Amino acid sequence: MENKKDIHTERLEKLKQATIINYNAVINYDNRLDLYYIMFNSLLNGELDDVFLSDNVSSDDKEAFELARKYSSLCFYKGDASYWTDSSEGAYSIDDPDTPATKILDNYDFLLKMAKESSEDSLKELVEFHKTDSFKAKAIIDHLRTLFINDDKLISTIKSMSDKNGSYKDFSVEQKALLCLQPEGVIYNVNNGEEEDISASELISKIKIGLLGEDNPNFHLGDALKHMNIEDFKDIIYSIYIDDYRENNVSKK
Repeated sequence: MENKKDIHTERLEKLKQATIINYNAVINYDNRLDLYYIMFNSLLNGELDDVFLSDNVSSDDKEAFELARKYSSLCFYKGDASYWTDSSEGAYSIDDPDTPATKILDNYDFLLKMAKESSEDSLKELVEFHKTDSFKAKAIIDHLRTLFINDDKLISTIKSMSDKNGSYKDFSVEQKALLCLQPEGVIYNVNNGEEEDISASELISKIKIGLLGEDNPNFHLGDALKHMNIEDFKDIIYSIYIDDYRENNVSKK
């Protein structure tokens, strides 16, 4: 963890210094935030790839940088880098812009990881999630990373959900986005500190039970999902979450 904190600090300092060297003549130093606005614009224009320190890619991974840049809106509130001060969750003072800037750069590093390890379809899926009521008022990557147990589980989940012929094919974009709002107990369980996947087929079985009172193998859920009121879907998912919580917590006391 100490090493990770060091790279966060060093990453920000290197980017700030490169921005000052490149744009010293136009930075308004009377506005302490101007440096950061110019830094983020430079990063998203591809001017700082060579000095961006990453846990996940090297500066030679040009395709990852290009793909991350294409989907950089996922790191910002309303998808707009000009809202960078509103793009990380948690309390901070405007007198300490390093704190949100550091977190956003870490989210950008996550985006690079996703761009390298996953397909563009996964990033397109997140763009669609960002349009839903669940995430449109969020910096979606920042928010999702606070909800999921770790980055690898988040990436594998979105990759699975983006597969048009995969196990989540019957769910709408809005329904999949709602599943990601309460992933523990719906997408995976954590028992004794160990993460255990909940397969999509197991989830579908639980939804059938919520709808019918039984897991009827002759009942095709896809048709029901297409016509299901989103509030009813929310209620069923919340019931699944609560039942799982009781099973894994209350019953163990």
